[in-house]
Amino acid sequence: MRHKYFLMTLTAALSMLLLGACAANAQTGELRGHVVTKTADGKTAPVPNAVIDVYRTDVAGKFNTKADKKGVFVFAGLPFGGTYVIAVSAPETAPTYLPGVQVGKGIDYELSVSPGDGKRLSEAEVR
Repeated sequence: MRHKYFLMTLTAALSMLLLGACAANAQTGELRGHVVTKTADGKTAPVPNAVIDVYRTDVAGKFNTKADKKGVFVFAGLPFGGTYVIAVSAPETAPTYLPGVQVGKGIDYELSVSPGDGKRLSEAEVR
């Protein structure tokens, strides 16, 4: 009899744990985009290996990564419900940022950079 109650309790505890993990996972989303620059002929070209900083503006939070060879970046697992700023910098470009970004909207954000000194913006400068 005790064995039966133990198994029922164990099953209920595992179910609650799995449901909690699913709920926590459901509260995060993806943020994606790409970095481009204008070429001399007026076309756009990807900016490989650009440094991407994402700052959450409603509460403290900072996330960073690098764009790939095609200038594409993806953040998976950012908290929903917040407002973010994407800042980008790369060698020989002027830094730029995009405010008012939201996670999980399925938007591919484009950040366009121009020639510059390659400076990386601080969080204070972005805010």
